[in-house]
Amino acid sequence: MRQFLYVALMVLGMGTGCASQPPLPVDHYYRLPETDSSAQQDAQLGNAIFVDNLETDGLHQERAILYTEDENAIELKQYHYHHWADSPPRLIRDYLVTYLRKVNAADLVVTSLDDYVDLTVAGKIVRFERKNTTEQPAVMVELVLRLDRRNESKPLLLKTYPVTVKMEDESMQAAAGAFADALAGIFADFHADMKAVLEQSSVK
Repeated sequence: MRQFLYVALMVLGMGTGCASQPPLPVDHYYRLPETDSSAQQDAQLGNAIFVDNLETDGLHQERAILYTEDENAIELKQYHYHHWADSPPRLIRDYLVTYLRKVNAADLVVTSLDDYVDLTVAGKIVRFERKNTTEQPAVMVELVLRLDRRNESKPLLLKTYPVTVKMEDESMQAAAGAFADALAGIFADFHADMKAVLEQSSVK
């Protein structure tokens, strides 16, 4: 009888211990917030613009959100349970497509290359990470963007666009908003540069 009570208490203790364990972490996935619908619309730059997938390497090919705790952003780490809804090359490309459509950059802004395309946008992701330092957290985005015209070997535009945007708070939702603001700023500058080089090329 005494041995039975001992075993019963052991089983009860094990059950209580299992019940007190914290729940397993849950994966979270994030989209970029909508672009500003009030973006200024100017004269169209071409009949059709093809936006290619952005090149990248290493960690930026994966959906895990990256961060650094290093002031010089030398060491990168991945969040284990916080991911982008899509890989950064596709996520940023689609965001650029949406932006160019909203500013009426062309009759068509597409992600497939066809005979009717006269302008091509390509690029590379250099930085796309959150910076967690002792200061206010921020996000760092750096893209190399290129503009080509059909049947011309030399690019019309090839430029690096780096930007850092401070976050409103430390939440991942605030990080997603800061990433969106960073991209919107880069795309606005790129759009202005596109207009400038196309105007210059038309004068020649």
